Amino acid sequence: MFADQNPEFRRALLINPKATIERQLNISLGNVLVKTIVEMPDTMYVIVPFVPGSDTSRVGLARVAGAFVRDALGSLSDNQGVGDVPHGSAAAA
Repeated sequence: MFADQNPEFRRALLINPKATIERQLNISLGNVLVKTIVEMPDTMYVIVPFVPGSDTSRVGLARVAGAFVRDALGSLSDNQGVGDVPHGSAAAA
């Protein structure tokens, strides 16, 4: 990858990835959000492609996984409309 050989390019990707990609490819990405993830040697990353019409929201994915999601107030929701799980409960572990 070019970013591991060029410190200036790597720094630009970390500071403003969208502008850096747009400049490098000479295109506009419009309203697309561009995020930079710094790889770690002991971590594998899986990128799941977007499928139009699917529920890929945080809550939708949690439903599929049977997980609990913490809302902005710190409450855990079971995503089934049953209610909140108190913060710090065994279900949160």
